[in-house]
Amino acid sequence: MDSRNLLRGTALLAGAALVVLVGLDRPGIDQAVLVVVVLPLAFMLVLSAIVEILGELADEDTQALTAAERAAATRRELFDAP
Repeated sequence: MDSRNLLRGTALLAGAALVVLVGLDRPGIDQAVLVVVVLPLAFMLVLSAIVEILGELADEDTQALTAAERAAATRRELFDAP
């Protein structure tokens, strides 16, 4: 996995945790502000991190599959030639 994308995903998760902790730590914060602003922002950050990490894993799988297909095609060309 690309370390830059893993770092970005980790930063997004940490940001989500920070948003929730700051929102919950405020003694004077209204419950409606927490529900309308803080929790959706944290939810979006978590989803963004998950999508980032899954996208990176999918790219790796695609690259591995493409390399395997190329190797199989080369093998067929070398050994199945008339």
